[in-house]
Order: sequence, then structure tokens, then C-alpha cells
Amino acid sequence: MARLIRRASSGGPGPARNTGLEEVQTGFVAFVDHDVEVEPGWLAALGGHFVDDTVVAVAPRVRSRPGPGLRARYEAEHSPLDLGPSPALVGPGRRVGYVPTAALVARTDAIRAVGGFDPGLRFGEDVDLIWRLIDGGGTVRYEPAVEVTHDPRGNWAGWARQRWQYGRSATALGLRHGARVAPARCSRWSAAAWGAVAFGRPLLGLGVAAGSSAALVPKLRAIPGSTVEAIRLSATGHLHAGLGLARATARVWWPLAVVGALVVPRLRAAVAAALVVPSLLDWRRGRRPTGPIRSVALRVADDLAYGAGVWDGAVRARSAVALRPDLVEWPGAGSPVEADTVGSA
Repeated sequence: MARLIRRASSGGPGPARNTGLEEVQTGFVAFVDHDVEVEPGWLAALGGHFVDDTVVAVAPRVRSRPGPGLRARYEAEHSPLDLGPSPALVGPGRRVGYVPTAALVARTDAIRAVGGFDPGLRFGEDVDLIWRLIDGGGTVRYEPAVEVTHDPRGNWAGWARQRWQYGRSATALGLRHGARVAPARCSRWSAAAWGAVAFGRPLLGLGVAAGSSAALVPKLRAIPGSTVEAIRLSATGHLHAGLGLARATARVWWPLAVVGALVVPRLRAAVAAALVVPSLLDWRRGRRPTGPIRSVALRVADDLAYGAGVWDGAVRARSAVALRPDLVEWPGAGSPVEADTVGSA
């Protein structure tokens, strides 16, 4: 039997979920947003994960509900709530950095132990909760074999506003969780190599990359064929880092990139590539809401709206925590946690 509980004021999704949590008297709690549709048996399918006592929360795949028109087709391929078809352990720095709480099953005691949702976060409250659960020693899993559907935004203005609001949440999350919200994470070697390429010095960039391979060889001496392995690891790391830096440029750093391209002509090709290449790669890999030109244009617009939100949040909070890359020592080059998934329904 369902019981409706009304709050005196909205407060956003976090406080609303906390109000419901206060009434729960069972060992498990399911959070489901009002615009999410679930299928019969979804709870049982996720519940099997809790056989493992360390698992504190499990999330299904949240797919955008199919509909007519370009916006619905785009959301079906690029919804910020859809984390893809592969199951994963969730955590900062992992392939799936967090899961949205638009639909989530969790241990009631675990949610209460970390204080529930932070009422100070209007957006990003789900990212914050999941990271606090993990920091508390719990395991969070993503189970895409179970799917629920979520309504896409009703118009393009609402679509852009959603991305902007997600971007605004990055600074508030960064003030709580530091470099976990960095738009890119890579080694200093990779940053230097790709920086040289961006400024029209590809040979210098290649030299820096080669130097990183040479520096890696002594660390792999115990491995047969360590020189070849060092070259392979270095090349793979640099390629992943390059793509991560390009995505960060398109989504977060684009205001600086545009100004830089206007002032320094040799940067223009690199900035154009950063804006277009990641989106074009997505299209080639099968994420095709429409033809390549419109698909790339929509993805660029998505990035611009998100980045505008990041800068708005940074200026309001007077903090650059969500703008700074996380530069680490080699080895460690790699792709960042996808920033476009920061936010909630």
C-alpha cells in the first residue's frame, strides 16, 4: 500500500529522498524518481547482489525513454544518466565513477550511516552520496542487465538547462571531494607531450613521449621484454590521455581554448580537433542519433552547455577546483571519469 508524504517546501531531490528515508522500516530501500518507469521484477533482479555483505547499493541502467524527434533520439544515445551496457564496480577513477539515484536499491542502514543525501546539493547529490558510501567501506555496483526508463527533457531549452545545472554542481562536489571531479586525469608526461602538439610542435611532443617510455623501462626491468612493454604502455597511456584532454577541452576548458585560439593562431587546429574528434569517434562507434554533422553539432552544444555551468559554478564559489586537471606521476596516464555524468535526474 502506497502512502503519499508531502513536504512543506520542495528543497530538491535530496531532501525529498531523505524525507522518505525517515519512514523506511525495512532493511533495504529503493529510490525511484517520479519520471522513472520500472519493470516488474526489477527489485528482485538487483537484490541478488546483496548476497555479498559488502555491497551497500546497486543501480540499474537508466535509459532515456524512446520517442519521436531528434531530441529523443539524441538522448537515447547520450543521456547523462545512461552509463552503458557493461556491468561495473563503481567508484572514483573507475570506468563507472558513480551511479545516478534516479533508481537505486540500497541497504537502509548504510544510507543512514553516511547521513543520507546532502540537503545542500540541488544537483550532484547522487554523486556525493555514492562516493560517501564507498568512502565508508561499502561496495556499489552497476547492473545494466536491469533497465529502467527515464523521461527526456521536453524541449531544447530544458535539455540545455539540465546540462548547465549538472555543470554547476561540479564545483560544489569538488569542494567536498577534491580532485575526484577533475575534468581530466593524466600524467605530467602526457600533458607536456600533448601541449607541445597543440602549440604546433609535434616533434617536441614525440620527443617527450619517447622520454616517458625511456623513463618507464627501469620500472619494468623484472619483466621480460620490458623495453617493448614500456613502449606499448607509454603509447597506450598517451593516446588515452590525449582523448581525455580533448574531451575536457570540449566540455570544460572551451572558454579558455576559444580565447587561446583567437590569440594564438597555431592553437586553432588543436582546439577544433578537441571540439570535434571525440564526438566524431562516438558517432563512428555506433552512437548515431542522426548523421555525423548534426550528431557532432549536438554533442558540441551539449558540451558547451555543461561547460558554461561549470564556469558559472566556479565563478559563484570563487573556486577553480572543478577546472583543474589532476596531473599525476608516470605511470598513470589515462582517461578521466566522464564529467558529463555528474548530476542527477
